[in-house]
Amino acid sequence: MHRNSQKRIYLDNAIYFVTTKTRDKYPYFKNPIFAEYMMEVIKIGCELKGCNLFGHVIIPNHIHVLIQPKKKYNISDYMHYIKRHSSRNIRILILKNHAGEDGHPRLPSGGVWQSSFHDHIIRDEEDLNTHIEYIKNNPIKHGLLKEGETYSYLYINEELA
Repeated sequence: MHRNSQKRIYLDNAIYFVTTKTRDKYPYFKNPIFAEYMMEVIKIGCELKGCNLFGHVIIPNHIHVLIQPKKKYNISDYMHYIKRHSSRNIRILILKNHAGEDGHPRLPSGGVWQSSFHDHIIRDEEDLNTHIEYIKNNPIKHGLLKEGETYSYLYINEELA
């Protein structure tokens, strides 16, 4: 059970759509260094934890990930991995590069991320396609680009999707 007592449902071979926000909705991922780093953490986490990665998008203050845990690890194990590693290394980069928006280091108290995450179990192919489209359209929804433009921090695995 989670620290915040939120109960999770773990199903073998389920595909999960996961959303997690940064603490206090701080836009860490406006900084390209952090956004590119987060892209790598998501992919490496899937490789290490045995997940199929269907896609993800990184918005300045939150991420969406569409994954299918496959081996002995579950969705909580995966999210713990990516949040722990990204939080630690983002804090190191802030200190090293003084990467705050105003030129001053902004060290997050309590970490980079909110304490939990929201997950949704994909029910069928239509639901999967709906969430893939949601990921694709999320940068437009948040005003980060216009329709038809390419967003650097979006990934869709065309082989799985």
